[in-house]
Amino acid sequence: MTGDEMERTMQFILEQQAQFMANIQRLQEANARGDERREFDAERHAREAERLARVERAFVQLTELAVSAHERMGEHDARLANVEEAIVMLTRLVGGKDGK
Repeated sequence: MTGDEMERTMQFILEQQAQFMANIQRLQEANARGDERREFDAERHAREAERLARVERAFVQLTELAVSAHERMGEHDARLANVEEAIVMLTRLVGGKDGK
């Protein structure tokens, strides 16, 4: 191998090594961006999980309130039926005294 060929070979090796280092640098940068993205996604996932937990708790509370309201409505309906029955009985009694 002549000196000129040796120099071209060395130049080729150095260029390849420089290209390899540039590729490694790009890969490291891409990996760092991927790490940042994964961290961002993990934080977003945690926020969404907390938001979902709050919605679930609110849903449970609303369901409990609806059940309680339904029970109270049933109680009020029963009381109203008793009042209506008492009114009918009083009307009959009063009507009976008036001769109706």
